[in-house]
Amino acid sequence: MTGTTPNPERAALEASTRKWMVAGLVLMGLFVLAFPLFRFYEPAQRADARTSQEQYLADQGEQIFADNCASCHGIDGTGAVAPAIGSVEFLFSVDDTQIKQLIDVGVPGTEMVAYSIDYGGPLTSEEGVAVTTYLRSLEAVEFSMANWRTPLENELLTGEQLFVLACSRCHGVDRAGDEDAGIPPLDATSPALESDDIFIFTRVFEGYKLMPRFGRILTETQINSIVAYLRGGAAPPTTTTTIPGATTTTTAADRSPENDPILALGKIVWEETGGFGNGCQECHGPLAQGTDKAPSIVGSGRTKIATALGGGVIDMNFDERLTSEEIDAVAAYLSWLVAHPTG
Repeated sequence: MTGTTPNPERAALEASTRKWMVAGLVLMGLFVLAFPLFRFYEPAQRADARTSQEQYLADQGEQIFADNCASCHGIDGTGAVAPAIGSVEFLFSVDDTQIKQLIDVGVPGTEMVAYSIDYGGPLTSEEGVAVTTYLRSLEAVEFSMANWRTPLENELLTGEQLFVLACSRCHGVDRAGDEDAGIPPLDATSPALESDDIFIFTRVFEGYKLMPRFGRILTETQINSIVAYLRGGAAPPTTTTTIPGATTTTTAADRSPENDPILALGKIVWEETGGFGNGCQECHGPLAQGTDKAPSIVGSGRTKIATALGGGVIDMNFDERLTSEEIDAVAAYLSWLVAHPTG
């Protein structure tokens, strides 16, 4: 029997195949061993990447917020003439989608306009996301403010603090103003301060041209504090300023519905106006202390009162809606009433 001659090419092919099979098995084994390590480390790497991206957006958003939002909402959202949206009370009440929507479309009927470029604002969608991310990052600061919706309704604020919160967005923290924009300086050498306290009080209270009417959101005591601060003092003057609209020299210390037209109008609204027969007092009580028909509104600021009288409370009905002047007057009368419960 003749023996078969070995084929060297076939033998070489089989040897190569076995080598690659072994290499494949080794590689597969390495993958099997490496996969648990990948599963262990990859989530942490993804989290780090996400954190880095969020920090990048927050840094961008902080600058955008400072340029566009801080003048009303305060530095880091601590509040000023607009709500303290950096407070945990606000941040815990909304999700990121709601914050982004507020930025994009604004709040109708308020000074909060739409900021999205799609609605005529200055911010792109990416910039809106950046501001949202920045605001969300402020949760870590844990800044709390019970009256976050109306930060200025705090009688403990000094004249300087009130100026920074309410006035510095236009006049500057340094009170230097902006002459190119027609905003006068209010430093010690300013010609604007050559006027008497009555003039300055009236200008703040009633507003002028582009300057808003701060009598709507600041109490007379607070305005007097600002006047004292502008004069270089730390507290309101002992003799308070003449109230705008009074026909006689009536001061905040001795004003009453009998000698002040604003309080007189407020008293009429409180006691007679509306669809209640006896005005607001019929439900809230003669001293605003509350009854079984309506809650106490002692200490309510102008903003809260305006919201309620403007239709913010479903159960409140009126024969006719109140004017802005009537709302201002009833808010002033309520403040006076709390301080003078015996009339």
